[in-house]
Amino acid sequence: MDNVRFAQTIKNARLKKGYTQSQLADLLNVSNKTISKWETGRGYPDITLLAKITSILKLDYEELLQSNEYIIQKRKKKRKYISIICIVCLSFILCLIGMYNVQKQQDYKRNYQNII
Repeated sequence: MDNVRFAQTIKNARLKKGYTQSQLADLLNVSNKTISKWETGRGYPDITLLAKITSILKLDYEELLQSNEYIIQKRKKKRKYISIICIVCLSFILCLIGMYNVQKQQDYKRNYQNII
């Protein structure tokens, strides 16, 4: 399923219930721009709002989750990439710290040998 299907599901359910974007936004305690983003596929509701959305729009939770499958997969992929980037950055920082410590140790040895 793609994000267009999810967006269309939300929009169709809202129109079927006769709500404007502003009315639905008030019921969900979000801005009407947020609703617009959901309906155009430029944004997605927080997982905590899904139950409230299904209740207000009388949607089947399973139907909404199926149309939301693409979004879930996309977020998982994004988290995976962020995790990999964090691990690479952390490894780089640890290597720099290790190289700094090796250099310091060599400096101490040279200074100690000069004293003797």
